Amino acid sequence: MAHLFFEHVGSQPADPVFEIGKMWRDDPNPEKINLAVGIYLDAEGKNPVMRAVKEAEKLILEEEKTKTYLPIDGSPLFLQETKKLLFTEPHTQILAAQTVGGTGALRILGQYLKLEMPRPVYVSDPTWQNHHGVFKAAGLEVKTYPYYDRINHKALKKEFFNFLDSVEKGAVILLHGCCHNPTGIDFTEDEWKFILEKFQKRGLFPFFDIAYLGLGDGLKKDRFGVDLFYQSGMEMCVAFSFSKTMDLYRDRVGALFLVNHSHTLEAMQSTIKQIIRQNYSNPPAHGALVVEKILIESHLRNIWIDELEEHRKRSIETRSIFFEAFEPWILHKKEFKEAKGFFSYLGIKKEEVFALRKESIYLLDDSRINILGINPSNLARFKEVFERLPHG
Repeated sequence: MAHLFFEHVGSQPADPVFEIGKMWRDDPNPEKINLAVGIYLDAEGKNPVMRAVKEAEKLILEEEKTKTYLPIDGSPLFLQETKKLLFTEPHTQILAAQTVGGTGALRILGQYLKLEMPRPVYVSDPTWQNHHGVFKAAGLEVKTYPYYDRINHKALKKEFFNFLDSVEKGAVILLHGCCHNPTGIDFTEDEWKFILEKFQKRGLFPFFDIAYLGLGDGLKKDRFGVDLFYQSGMEMCVAFSFSKTMDLYRDRVGALFLVNHSHTLEAMQSTIKQIIRQNYSNPPAHGALVVEKILIESHLRNIWIDELEEHRKRSIETRSIFFEAFEPWILHKKEFKEAKGFFSYLGIKKEEVFALRKESIYLLDDSRINILGINPSNLARFKEVFERLPHG
């Protein structure tokens, strides 16, 4: 009999977002509602392919002559055009590499920091849950800084500013560039300037994660923080994703950027390429070709900008409708109304979350919701079920 090598293997807990998504998919109730999924949803509850993407794909299909590998660090044209989205007058001191989505950018940068700057990385409390897993897998120690009080439902900006005064010099601080996930609470332009001063004074290292460019206050305003730091001469790194910005979720299109003012850019590039080579060898081409086609063809770019603005306005309008319907139960009224992007905390207890699931309404255990899961066909049902809950 063959030896059973895998008889005693361990298991890991399922990712909560995908696990709840599976629960929703397996639910036979035709009136089920998914408020957990982290993607753009239209008024019919669907995630459509952008018109600009469809047009770009047609052109690519007609023009494509090869399926050979991209360079290890990706398509130069894709990187050139993506830089322009994030930075004013991007110069040669910005190292760039195409990655497998924004998550790939986080992982590659995490491994690079572990190699060259082996110190803890501080993430907001709360943050996108996978930040912890990705950075720990890269070998980094992950710590947190105060950002949101989930008991009293309020932002902790003052506490964050105080944290910047006390954290050790040279610390790596992860910053959400816009549309903070999961709270939706962003910094104002004046607050970004104040934060920059503290980073400069304390010698802190900024690590920007930008996954929702254009979906908060628009393309130019959403890049304010990262471009402000860049224009000030700060060295930093940026992880960027096109998943939400162009609805290219399954195509896994991302990029990393490292701003370097020393004479070590070539050495840095060689290490980043080696890390990529050891992880996935080369990035996938299709999504990057779509992005660069949209960004260089003016008519496609204009279509995309209009569509992105439609997405942004839908999130604003849906948030307003949701707030009007649920205002009596929303404890953090100011924070909820002013939040940017798709996400917010509903601010209810786990028992209420579980009671909603019994009614085929799915959200995360901590009550984070994607407000775009609400649409004209399900709002009334959600409100009716919610009103029946024993709120305490």
